Amino acid sequence: MKWRYAIHPNDLCLGEIEAYYQDMAAAGWRLVKRGGYLSRFEKAEPMELQYHVVVSGAVRDADAIPEEKISEYKAAGWEFVTCSGLMHIFCAPKGCSIPDFSLTAEQRTATQKTIRRTIIFLLLTILLAVLWCITANQPISSGGMGGLCAQLIKAWYEESGILLLLAVGVGFLLWNALCELRRDCVTYRCLKRGLPLRRTAFTGWKWAKRVRLGLLVLCLLYAGGERMRVETYAMPEETAGPYVLLSDLGVSGERTVNYAEEASQVSHHHTLMGEYWDCREFVRSGTKDTWLYQDLYVLRHPAMVEGLVKSLMRTATFAQTEQEFKTVTIPGLDQAYVTERLECIAVKGSRVLMMTHIFENQQDMTDALHSVADVWSAPR
Repeated sequence: MKWRYAIHPNDLCLGEIEAYYQDMAAAGWRLVKRGGYLSRFEKAEPMELQYHVVVSGAVRDADAIPEEKISEYKAAGWEFVTCSGLMHIFCAPKGCSIPDFSLTAEQRTATQKTIRRTIIFLLLTILLAVLWCITANQPISSGGMGGLCAQLIKAWYEESGILLLLAVGVGFLLWNALCELRRDCVTYRCLKRGLPLRRTAFTGWKWAKRVRLGLLVLCLLYAGGERMRVETYAMPEETAGPYVLLSDLGVSGERTVNYAEEASQVSHHHTLMGEYWDCREFVRSGTKDTWLYQDLYVLRHPAMVEGLVKSLMRTATFAQTEQEFKTVTIPGLDQAYVTERLECIAVKGSRVLMMTHIFENQQDMTDALHSVADVWSAPR
């Protein structure tokens, strides 16, 4: 193998970058090109080289450093290798004296201007992300998205693997953005004050990157395994799980499809929080079509119930606020909640069921909750 690609230290981590390329050269891999996330190396004889990164200019090619300056460095034994963004990388045999890599006033001004733009962009990005989270967490009635936290909590009970992968990925992106902001601020301050750039190497950066990459891979594998375990099957004529059927609610007829040509079906998920059934049933009785949607959760512990119930109320399709759910007493259920006509919630032990259905009135909804209590009490 004559070529190799490898993950390199982040931009402006000057000490880590120089030490990393030096170690690679000692192992027989010479740097050819540095990209956004990977560096390209070519196979060569192991050599004791030293690398130096010059932060200069506002363009992405070697013209940010004049050709005569590059020739001057080459005469001193330093060869220009590649550039990436503001970073221009030179190498020389180990022990070669380091020439004067200082910037001219024009180069320093251009470099400061580019870094300042990056800092402003990162600050605006972080600010907009915070404002979006605040807005998204407002209820729909206030112009928000129905509560971002409630949406995430509900998703955690239904797709914990995917949400865990998303959380780890977003967390790493946020961490990288904050680290980049810190590095840019430090570099900008050094350039503005005419101080030498910091080149202290953090020796544990390789392990830190490996741990992050390993954690992402583990989360990806778990999320994939969780999705592969999902069982989707046609809604049976007699329930094969803790969910209910329209026939249990006194609705009879023939199975049909909805307006989107979706058939009656059940999706059974196994998550970190327990089990989840996504059920939909469509029945035609004469000329009338009736539907029933269910979100059923069997949690690992009853203590998880309260948070899930609140999230279901805040993310309900038709009820826009938690206050629209009214408590009712149903024998055989620990908790029961009804709305005007469309949604109700039943709780028993670690079971939580949310039904969405066009009920005739609240009495019809209460009767449905009694049916749920009977189904859950009956041996299966």
